Amino acid sequence: VNRGEVLQPVEARQWEVGATYAVTPGLDLIVAHFDIVKPVAGLRADGVYGLVGDVRHVGDEVSLSGRVGERTSILLGAVALRPELSTGGGVEVPAGISRLNLTANIDHRFSGLWSADAQLIYEGPRRLRAGSATEVDGVAFLTGGVTRRLRFRQGDGALRFQIINGLGDTGYYATPSNVLVPVWNRTFRVSFSRGF
Repeated sequence: VNRGEVLQPVEARQWEVGATYAVTPGLDLIVAHFDIVKPVAGLRADGVYGLVGDVRHVGDEVSLSGRVGERTSILLGAVALRPELSTGGGVEVPAGISRLNLTANIDHRFSGLWSADAQLIYEGPRRLRAGSATEVDGVAFLTGGVTRRLRFRQGDGALRFQIINGLGDTGYYATPSNVLVPVWNRTFRVSFSRGF
């Protein structure tokens, strides 16, 4: 009914407490607990898109990041989340929010000219719709690439070879707006960039 109407700004409340521990001089372990509450928009029964309640994300996160050698850096992380959607009808699990997210990144320089990187992300199952027990399966997504730096008289450049969705996982992402988005197909890319 109110397509294109700009919603009023909202306020969110967030607090987080955490700690950092230096495992080695270049490698840090971070643990944290957080609590976020904010109004959430959605399509109401009367056809108006507006604020429908409050969403609360309470969770814990842990990450290990930094250098594990002179040429290799990593980032390993996990977030466990307990989402709640409060509406006039009570409290339920909101749509499109994973309760578990994992990530692993590695970047390695073979020389001054060659480097490789990879990122593996897992997003856990998500509710298709708020108030429904139907869940969309979790998705693992692998992206990797090799980069060759190029040197020119004027500016540096790079030639990059990349694979997206290297595991070939298929399926859909459930989103908070109740829309299913297909997982990106396995794709190969070659790109060239140059600075001037």
